[in-house]
Amino acid sequence: MNPVQRRGSGRKEMGATLEILLQDIRFGLRTLWQSKVWTAIIILSLGVGIGANTAIFSLVNGLLLRTLSVSKPETLVRLRWSGPADLSGIADKGLPDEEGHDLRTKFSRVIFDQLRTDDFFACDVQQVVVSTGGEAATADGLVASGNYYQVLEVRPALGRTFTPDDDRPEAPPVAVISHGYWKRSFQMDPNVVGRSIIVNDLPVTIVGVTPQDFLGVQGLADDGQDITFPLVLRDNFLTRDIGVNSEVVNTLLLRGLGDYNWHLQIMGRLKPGVTAAQVQASLNGIFQDAAKSSWAALLPALPPGMRAMPVFQNKSGVPHLLVESGSRGLFDTAPQAIRASQILTIVVALILVIVCANVANLMLSRATTRRREISVRLSMGATRTRLIRQLITESLILSTAGGILGLAVNQWGRALLLDLRAISADMGTLPPLDWRVFAFVFALTLFTALAFGLAPALRATQIDLNAALKENSRSMSIQRSALSKGLLIAQVAVALVLVVGAGLFLQTVRNLRNVAVGFNPQNVLTFHLSLRAIPLTSDFSARISSLSDRIVEKVGSIPGVLSIGGSNYPFWQSRFMNQRPIYIEGGSEPVVSNVIGITPGFFETMQVPLLSGRTMKTFDLVRPIKSVVINETAARRFFNGQDAVGRRIGVAQNPGLWEVVGVVGNASYGDVRNPPEALMYMPGRQTTFVARTEGDPMALASSIRDTVHEIDPAIPITEITTETELMEGRIQAERLFARFYTLFGVLAMLLAAIGLFGLMSYNVVRRTNEIGVRIALGAQREDVVGMVMRDGLSLVVIGIVIGIVGALLLSRLLASQLYGLAEHDVVSIAAAVGLLLAVSAAAAYLPARHASRVDPLSALRHD
Repeated sequence: MNPVQRRGSGRKEMGATLEILLQDIRFGLRTLWQSKVWTAIIILSLGVGIGANTAIFSLVNGLLLRTLSVSKPETLVRLRWSGPADLSGIADKGLPDEEGHDLRTKFSRVIFDQLRTDDFFACDVQQVVVSTGGEAATADGLVASGNYYQVLEVRPALGRTFTPDDDRPEAPPVAVISHGYWKRSFQMDPNVVGRSIIVNDLPVTIVGVTPQDFLGVQGLADDGQDITFPLVLRDNFLTRDIGVNSEVVNTLLLRGLGDYNWHLQIMGRLKPGVTAAQVQASLNGIFQDAAKSSWAALLPALPPGMRAMPVFQNKSGVPHLLVESGSRGLFDTAPQAIRASQILTIVVALILVIVCANVANLMLSRATTRRREISVRLSMGATRTRLIRQLITESLILSTAGGILGLAVNQWGRALLLDLRAISADMGTLPPLDWRVFAFVFALTLFTALAFGLAPALRATQIDLNAALKENSRSMSIQRSALSKGLLIAQVAVALVLVVGAGLFLQTVRNLRNVAVGFNPQNVLTFHLSLRAIPLTSDFSARISSLSDRIVEKVGSIPGVLSIGGSNYPFWQSRFMNQRPIYIEGGSEPVVSNVIGITPGFFETMQVPLLSGRTMKTFDLVRPIKSVVINETAARRFFNGQDAVGRRIGVAQNPGLWEVVGVVGNASYGDVRNPPEALMYMPGRQTTFVARTEGDPMALASSIRDTVHEIDPAIPITEITTETELMEGRIQAERLFARFYTLFGVLAMLLAAIGLFGLMSYNVVRRTNEIGVRIALGAQREDVVGMVMRDGLSLVVIGIVIGIVGALLLSRLLASQLYGLAEHDVVSIAAAVGLLLAVSAAAAYLPARHASRVDPLSALRHD
């Protein structure tokens, strides 16, 4: 056969194969249409299973797989460093490396200048206050070196991006806004380019708008930064707050030492043929030399008091540079986000197992009704392979329809998953549907079609023709029943595991809510002020003090406000950020204490119990000897249970610096899982306030906003909420897991109940003759009900036994997420078993009752 003939023959074979496939599809569609209810149940079940798994995959895609929406993201690299943090002063924290050191991401401007090339840029996230002529509002800002957009190869949607020429001290201040911010704040005004806005206290001109799909490099799960500025403007936007860390930053800026502050993140793009390892080898020595020389220049320039702080003492360890892939940006997925996605992946995978088992049971039931059809086709010459292909085609049609429905369910599931923001900021916004999601749906659709369709197809075509063509043959029924029982047992076992998980998290939420937190969170409103718009001048602290005093006076006089106080670290809003080595007067070894700044009235507002001495008073703000109040843990740890009031504590240079004037009860600062830590409260003006109200705190939110606006229109309130909402937010992860496990546990129980009902109904029909004989011989209806229910519930009991083993393994897997429960919580397991037995008994009773009403004469003629 010549090549032309072979090509012609190949085309004919391909055409014949395609025609057979189309015939199978048409025949399958007609067959499925004849059983509309049965088909709808299967498609709905598959849609739920595939949709739930697709929603979780969307989450995993955003956290672990997705890359930046820029040109050639695989050529991007990011810089980090590890080892001793001695030479960085106050450094950021990061995930630990293999040696236990934090992997840190921040560099100083001095070091960046040493590492800088045209292929590397630096950036830093800073919240800013923007005024466009009306009331001031906060926005997410980013400062970046002038080559930021050029390295990322981002073209503007409107206007232009800034360039290295804009990143010079003499250049006029400019900014580029994101597409989302343009839409939210400027209603997509095409004339926004050239418009002037006030950012903090600086006039800035908008020169461009970024494309809609560009979300920056800071993360893949949020909307990106609202406004991006040249790096030269960075000092205008750096920390303007109060607290020890902020005091250091503010001092550096006031002394013209802001370039030594480690706040910049660095990324770059590799040249063709260059690897990340080669870049690391060439830059590591430069980085270490720059770190040592900049530290040597910074330390003598600090004020003597600050130079004596422990953070600046005995620093000699030299870190090393790391150059890693930057395809996902400056983004590290938090362990809690990965843990949450793993747990949810297991849950939805178990749901899919139940769905496939249930659908397989339905397919087996239908195969029984088509027994004669399949037997006739086999007797007329159809091969078993041909029939299996036909049945698998029908399974693929069902699975494809379920996959399409699953995409719709996925959208609902994605909206539900937005609550995961409370677990981790990494999980803020799920990415749009991309090729990975569609590929996942395609693969899952194919997998489920084989999972629920292959075994029934093989079973349905394994027929003894002589026996199958007889009406009274039961061989197929017996085989089908054995496989169906196994699938039902699997459904019950998985359902029990999910119901136990729901019980564990529901009890965890209850236990966390019942923990004594040491204060009264009811009717307390908390709000925070942004100081970014206040110029950082020598009178900065005086302006903050005046602002704090006016806030306390004016807000405290609003009708309905009972009392007001301030704290730089509000209850339930953050963990401690400031730890100090404290020296007890007369002692030689330091002790570590968390330090919190508060205003007079704070303890009274939060109703923290006073154990001895007194609380803070207004005169403590100006008292020559500084007053402090410590908590019960600090008093016990520092003074061995002796009376702490009147004792002196301080720093190494002055151990008698502070006088303890009171001891208060332990209060939880966002972590009730661990014992209270030592805590010292120091007096000072603050910018985060708590106000106790007579009624609903949020009812006064607008009045408080208006009052703050009257005091200073340039100072916006960035956060306003209630203490109870903050407390609920701290257990949002546990609440979310409880919701998911409950939702899917109920769904799993319903699917298992439906499977049990279907299996028992089929068995009743199959055993109609036997039941009729029993009744004819004198069996009571109660005996028939008991017999049928025993048959069904015996399978449930086997599934429960297997499920208990799985539940014990689940308890161990979830141990770190639970609270106040034994390693193997008997109550949760017992409650789940009881609930599952009750639902199963209800599902089994209906077929059993139907069996008890069989007419013996009709039953004897049935077979």
